[in-house]
Amino acid sequence: MMLAGSYVVTNELLRISQIDDIATNLFKRVCDMNQQPEIMITKKDLGQIESLLATTKPLPDCADELEGELARANVVANDALPANVVALGSKVTFKIIATGTTFTKVLCLPSDVSQIDEGISVFAPIGAAILGLSEGQQIDWDSPRGQQRIEIIKVAHN
Repeated sequence: MMLAGSYVVTNELLRISQIDDIATNLFKRVCDMNQQPEIMITKKDLGQIESLLATTKPLPDCADELEGELARANVVANDALPANVVALGSKVTFKIIATGTTFTKVLCLPSDVSQIDEGISVFAPIGAAILGLSEGQQIDWDSPRGQQRIEIIKVAHN
């Protein structure tokens, strides 16, 4: 009889241990997803974007995310931005990790999108996501198809 009780306790402890392992792994994955890569932006870009956010009505859907990105960015002098970092006016090649599809776009202000071939607004969710990233960095962004991870492949400044 004692053996049967010991067996039940052992199985229950094993199940608790498995549940604990599953919870720990899930927590680690959620934490990894929420870790954002370091970003860097110029004082000029910060000023232009903040000015637009203060005066644009209605605000774009991604305004909260963009403001969050600006708040956590390392702001540098205009001439101190490394060549491999995405800024306004940068031609950026990025890849959607899940599909391997690559795109090349020019990050710009909303008013410039129609004037620039392959322009993408910093007020678009993908534009807000890539601002300040450097080549090789990855970030998750909310797309119309759900959350996707992208990687910056190449950055060129005009």
